[in-house]
Amino acid sequence: MKKLLDWANGCIRRWDWKDVALLKFCMLALGVLAGLAMPHRGRRLAKQICAEVFLMAWATLMVDCFRMTLPKNSADSAE
Repeated sequence: MKKLLDWANGCIRRWDWKDVALLKFCMLALGVLAGLAMPHRGRRLAKQICAEVFLMAWATLMVDCFRMTLPKNSADSAE
């Protein structure tokens, strides 16, 4: 498992934004296909789980993005 994760980290380090976008489109298409194949009675639970995962991932990314844009020593710059 460690070798697989090391391989994936190496790939991501070499990728640019276009490669990441392709991966995201691939995952989106896979998710749509999985959703279309799901029986109707299981869709409500799947929607709830997906919404929660999306919100947690989005919040994590936004916090990280805001941290990158804020000055490193915000307490020092306020004085």
